[in-house]
Amino acid sequence: MSLALSDRQLRRWYLDFNRRFHGGDLPDDVDVIYAPATGCLGRIDFDYADAATITINPACAFDMCMVKLTLHHEMAHLKVGTKHKHGKVFQAEMLRLATLGAFRGLW
Repeated sequence: MSLALSDRQLRRWYLDFNRRFHGGDLPDDVDVIYAPATGCLGRIDFDYADAATITINPACAFDMCMVKLTLHHEMAHLKVGTKHKHGKVFQAEMLRLATLGAFRGLW
């Protein structure tokens, strides 16, 4: 992983959201980039060493609210793990974020 790949603004939001809504529990060394994500707004990928890259589709970059919502969504996946997909554990995490105000002003 190379943090030099990260988009500066996406990385700032990641670090801010991690601090405010995850208590700093998510890894600091996550790349956050704009890149095509076919069929979706974002995704999270892990390399052989379990280092993570969050990808945000640049097609949604015209709407910063959508970008932030997508980033929160991918960070929730990072927190609960990929085996939970969009099931009960993931939904509980999204509800926790909503309760903390993570989505306030974004929709």
